[in-house]
Parts: sequence; C-alpha cells; structure tokens
Amino acid sequence: MNDINARKILPVSVAIPTINRPESLKHTLDSYMSMKALPCEIIVVDQSASAEIRNEIESAVKALPENVKGVYIYQTKPSITDSRNRAFEAASNDILIYSDDDVEPEQEALENLYNLFQDETGGKTALVASYGTGGAGPSALKKMLGFITGARSWKNRNIGNVTMSMLGRYPAAIKTETATQWAMGYFFSVRRTLAEKWNIKSDSAMSGYAYAEDLDYTWRYCLKARGEGMKCIISPSVRVKHLVSREYRIPSKKHTWLYIVNRHYLLYKHKRPFPARLVLEWCNICRLLERVLKREKPVDFAAALWYSWTHSAEIRQGKLDCGGLI
Repeated sequence: MNDINARKILPVSVAIPTINRPESLKHTLDSYMSMKALPCEIIVVDQSASAEIRNEIESAVKALPENVKGVYIYQTKPSITDSRNRAFEAASNDILIYSDDDVEPEQEALENLYNLFQDETGGKTALVASYGTGGAGPSALKKMLGFITGARSWKNRNIGNVTMSMLGRYPAAIKTETATQWAMGYFFSVRRTLAEKWNIKSDSAMSGYAYAEDLDYTWRYCLKARGEGMKCIISPSVRVKHLVSREYRIPSKKHTWLYIVNRHYLLYKHKRPFPARLVLEWCNICRLLERVLKREKPVDFAAALWYSWTHSAEIRQGKLDCGGLI
C-alpha cells in the first residue's frame, strides 16, 4: 500500500461505538487505514468501564495519521443508541458511516460508497448499506422455513425488507445495487442533513446490543427517503467483513430477552396492524420450538416471551429494562 499521506481523503465521517474491546477496535482502525481512500474523520465513542482500557482506546484514536481527524468521546453509561447519537452530533461531514468496532472494510469499500452517494441516477442516494463479503446465503430449505414461520417475507424477498415479525432480511443474492428498507448495524451510511431534516435519531429507550435498535433507525430513515423519492440501497461494491468479535460480548440471556422485547416494542411504536402481531407471535413460537429441539437455552426464550405477553403496557411505554430480570 502506498504511503498513507499520499492517499485520497474523502469527506466522510465514521462513527464507531466501542465497549471493552480495545484489540478489536485497533484492528478495525487499522483496516480503515489500509483502504485506498481514507475517511477524513473517525469518531470513537468509548463506553468501557476500565480506565486502563479507556486509555488504550484513546491512545489508538490519537495515533491515527495527521490527515485523518480522530475524535475520542467517553460515555459513562453503556448504550449503543446514545453513543451513536453523540457521534452524530460530533460528526463534521454530511456522509456518515455507522460502523461496529469489529469490521474489516475491503480496500475499495469507502471510495465505492462515496461514489454511490454522488450518483443520482434514478434519484438521490440517501442510504448505502454493505452486503458484507457476499456468500451463498441460506439454503433453499432454510429460506422456505423462513417463509412458513414468518421470519422472511415472500412479497419482498428480492429487496432488503422488514418482515411483519419485525425482523430485517436481505435477499440471498445481490449482484447489483438493490433497494432496501433497512440496513444492518455493523456498517451503513446516511446523510446527516437528511437525518436532521427528518429528526431521525437512535431511540434511547433501547440501550442493549440488539440489532432491533439499528433496524428501527434505518427503517424510519428509509421510509422518509422513499417518501421523497430517494434511494436506499445495499451494494455489493461496498464489501465489509463483520468479524463478530468474541473479545467481549453481552450475555446470551440478555441478547435473548432483547431479541423478543425490543421487537414487541417496535411493533407498538410503528403502529403495525393486528395481523403483524399474529405473525410476530407465530414467528417467536416457532423460534422457541427450534431452540427446544436444538437445546439452545429454551427456558430463557420462553421466560422472555412470557414477559412480553404479561408486561405489554410497560413495553408500549418504552420501559425495556425487563423488570430487572436481565
């Protein structure tokens, strides 16, 4: 790779929330610095509990090259939604990438993404999402089971979509820019000016590491974009590997509860029709049966499902602490 100071610098900000994963973050920063074109700004919002880890992360941000502005923000209360809102306020550029701290963008990912935002063929581009690094996708049997259980949408199977069961799904094969109603949280980009205009912020009622938070943000954003004739796309030219770091992960019980409770919350928040409630419950019951057959802690899943049924009033109000049970 050529000297980093000689590479193209693009007017793009990257927002990276992180918590207790210094090695993952440093690898991600190195990956961004290995691209053919670089973002002019990287904002890291650190929620780590240990002062030693915080110092390590802050040092990594300060070690970015001079032509890339590194911004370090410490946030005392862990919250992916609040950290993204803080990064949004601190960003200097219109094009803003939300990135996890355990990704590897391919060398041309940033330049390809930037070029897509400049292309207004068929409408202005409002959102660009990564298709990861491709792959074969789910098997035909798994896709069919997804349609039967409500985990997939037959009607919207050829675009990125939000199902009636409040799950985000991408089509299995993406060979060109493909329309989407949402974006995966590990890497997607929006225009700050549009998010400000539409008053789209991450919902701080959801504060755990659950992908429903990013689904909610991107779905609201894409709905507004579509209403104004703009494009939201998944692009195979923006290739990013999600490493799913095991350096630090939230407990599996918490993940299970948030998977269920947050989706119920979004069902109410987005005023989904009654048939959507039936599909969501059917999908969850099928998932419970699957976990029983696979012996994947079905008791946790059943307890969370029961809580969602018996505490719907609290969930509707955005009280998502699950009564202190997680």
